[in-house]
Amino acid sequence: MRINLIAPINKLGYGVVGTNLLKVLNQTEEQVGLVPIGQPEYEPELDSLIKASIETGKTIELNAKNIRLWHQFDMRMFPPGERIGFPIFELDKFTALEHNNLSSLDRLFVCSSWAKEIVLQNGISVPIDVIPLGYNPSTFNASDSEVDPHKFVFMNIGKWEIRKGHDILPEIFNRAFGPNFKTPDGRAIVLRMMCTNPFLTAEETARWEGLYKRTLKNNVEFVQRVSTAADVALWMKRANAGIFPARAEGWNLELLEMQACGKPCLATNYSAHVDFCDENGLVPYHSLVKAYDGKWFFGQGQWAEFDHYDDWIDRLRDLVENYENYTPKKAVNFTWKNTKDVIMTHLKFFNGDVQ
Repeated sequence: MRINLIAPINKLGYGVVGTNLLKVLNQTEEQVGLVPIGQPEYEPELDSLIKASIETGKTIELNAKNIRLWHQFDMRMFPPGERIGFPIFELDKFTALEHNNLSSLDRLFVCSSWAKEIVLQNGISVPIDVIPLGYNPSTFNASDSEVDPHKFVFMNIGKWEIRKGHDILPEIFNRAFGPNFKTPDGRAIVLRMMCTNPFLTAEETARWEGLYKRTLKNNVEFVQRVSTAADVALWMKRANAGIFPARAEGWNLELLEMQACGKPCLATNYSAHVDFCDENGLVPYHSLVKAYDGKWFFGQGQWAEFDHYDDWIDRLRDLVENYENYTPKKAVNFTWKNTKDVIMTHLKFFNGDVQ
């Protein structure tokens, strides 16, 4: 079977997924071609794999399985063969353009059971398979934890954005632990933010950081963007727990990876990450409201909203006091190998190779 992956290869969201998919698909016995979206950006050790895959992708195979990992509004360009779209989306409604693009496909891959339900609710009738994303256990694991014995660090990773709950997180944290910001055994409680957004101006970034400094004073730390997954894992292993009050997520790799490092995490009980978060780490939301932030989202669909912060405050305090009860269990199964196995099962079934 010939598989063509049409995807970006870089260090942004889709690019990270594209890179990992290309690596694991090349661990199969199938011929894998790459049709890159944009200029590839990758680590030197991947050079031979990327270049060989691009050369394969230049050749034509009329019966290829083509997986386009890209936005739901841009599913038009494919090589010959089956047209399989793989969008990662956050909202519960599609525009007419998105609906038209998705409906034109032969098949859809989506990350989560939530995403599949959204596609069905929007009246898109192409066959849909759930393909969970993953983590690399050789990088993200519970070994070599380096927590500061004098601190209890909650960490949030993800580019500055209202969708990710960054506007409400400092107030939630302050109300949970201020003014003392101490654990029962006397450690300082700190919020560490790794949230560089390359699409923001310096002034916009300064406004975000200023909000946290005004609210949390010396109890917030900022970590700039790092260059490798190993660097990300190192920072995760220095934290005690994660907090992700997102209004909606198409997946949230950082949340999964942090759990893979053995770190208890709190996340909103809504959208894609419900599939890989343990129930005790999921915090209720109170309603769905128009998704509007004035920059990226302008009311097209809905996302989760919190009428009050009491649930977050209670859960944060309980996690500190009953830390062992929050040890993540469910996420361990969601490796990139699992992603590859699920993809191949569906492709072979689609191809008639599985009875």
